[in-house]
Amino acid sequence: MIESQQYQHISPALTVEDLKQVTEVSKHDEQGRDIDVKEESKKEIDQSQASVQVSKEGISEFLDFKKHWDSNWRRANLEAAKMVVEMLNNSETGLIVVSNITQYRQDKDANVECSNENPYSLRGLIISGKSKNLQFGTFWTFMIKSKFVILEDVYIDGNVYAIDCELQCKENSAIAVQLIVTKNTVLGPTVNTFIPSPIQWNAKIHCDIPRQLQDLEEKAQQYLQNQQFESTISHLQKMLQISTEIFGLDSVWAIEAYNRLGDAYYNKQQHDQAIKYFEKALNICLKVFDVNHIWAGNLYYCLGTASCCSGQYGQALEYHEKALKIKLNVLGTTHVWVSDSYYNLAAVYYNKKQYDKAIESYESALKIRLDVFGNNHKEVAWAYSTIANTYYYRNQYDKAADYYEKALKIKLDILGIKNTEVAQLYYYLGATHANRDKYDKAIECHKKALMIRKEIFGNAHIEIGYSCINLGLAFAEIDEDAVAYEYYEEAWKIFSALLGEWHEETIEAKEAVQQLSESLRDQK
Repeated sequence: MIESQQYQHISPALTVEDLKQVTEVSKHDEQGRDIDVKEESKKEIDQSQASVQVSKEGISEFLDFKKHWDSNWRRANLEAAKMVVEMLNNSETGLIVVSNITQYRQDKDANVECSNENPYSLRGLIISGKSKNLQFGTFWTFMIKSKFVILEDVYIDGNVYAIDCELQCKENSAIAVQLIVTKNTVLGPTVNTFIPSPIQWNAKIHCDIPRQLQDLEEKAQQYLQNQQFESTISHLQKMLQISTEIFGLDSVWAIEAYNRLGDAYYNKQQHDQAIKYFEKALNICLKVFDVNHIWAGNLYYCLGTASCCSGQYGQALEYHEKALKIKLNVLGTTHVWVSDSYYNLAAVYYNKKQYDKAIESYESALKIRLDVFGNNHKEVAWAYSTIANTYYYRNQYDKAADYYEKALKIKLDILGIKNTEVAQLYYYLGATHANRDKYDKAIECHKKALMIRKEIFGNAHIEIGYSCINLGLAFAEIDEDAVAYEYYEEAWKIFSALLGEWHEETIEAKEAVQQLSESLRDQK
């Protein structure tokens, strides 16, 4: 029931700081059951299909994805729907809010005393401790139990679920996405507000079906993490079937199912199949949303990555350029997703051996990472090392060494010396110094890499063999043949044991040992 009823009060705006101070956020993390056999997988799918039959009459776009669209948004709203069912079953009344907390309007009077709050205002109810709160990424789900709730001077960047309460929406209040109401909700007048038309609560559409789809999605993700690709794909195919039967061929759930199928085939190294499913997702996305929607940007990004892996570099460039354009338009120039697009664009140029363009894109990505993370972060270190790799393959060894050293400094600060990533950077830096004919520095770096690798792996590991080979090369260049012989011999033994006598690496190490042996005999 939606009718008019009036209340008089004065309530200040709800702010980010208010919520941080008066609520204790419970992080909601996904816990999955271990599933080992295909029979169990089939059983789960059959169970998920049960009770999905629902009349298509009255089905609307129940969860608006135009403003928010990611998995955290869906999970937060599913949790809200479960709360609605729980409250209805317990004959409870109140409000559930799903919102991006960072978007709350700043308080017009930061010095307002909490004691002045109307006890039925949203802020007052939260202050009184009558809220249950869960966090899903940047979204919070608040459950507030009360017969009366008043919104005034508050911006809710998300959805509101009103459960059989009397809801008053006063001046300067706004709900950015949807207002869902149960049948006994009383909604007061909405003067000078931005409140969407209320949507009638439907347990099947708002809770049961999304729960089944989410369950399939989460189980598919568990299988994917375990590289059980067939089970992953079968769950996602069932997710696609249910979503298209209930919501039609062009729904956001179909986009997500196709997107995840593309991801599954990508991880299975079937890149052509991945492209096929990413394209299906993109085609629906362009029908449902604006061409500049961020979801389209992410799908172009996925298509670019899959195309690059399949060697279709021209197509990959086109996709990554479209992804970058959308992300710049939607997110601005200092968002980490924009940085990711620059990285992938650079990777395509790198594979095309267009190193100047690759470096330009890598530098753009680095600048964003520095702005977002600061100077001493692993993502910045990774950016430095990718730029260093590119300079290395352009034979610009001085610049490569400079960037490797920057990456190494950060990794040492963050990870300490006994780490494989630190060893790898010492190894790369050693190879770079060797190409600069700075063999003393090369030897110093390769010795550090070897020391770390032996501490981590023991004495018989392929990476130790590579370190020994490079030390042998460096010592041979400065005519210390006896030392070079020892390192080549150690590499030969490792490669022979791990790769076999007739492997290319083994044969090269053996030949180096034989040549140095002859040289040492001649020197006597």
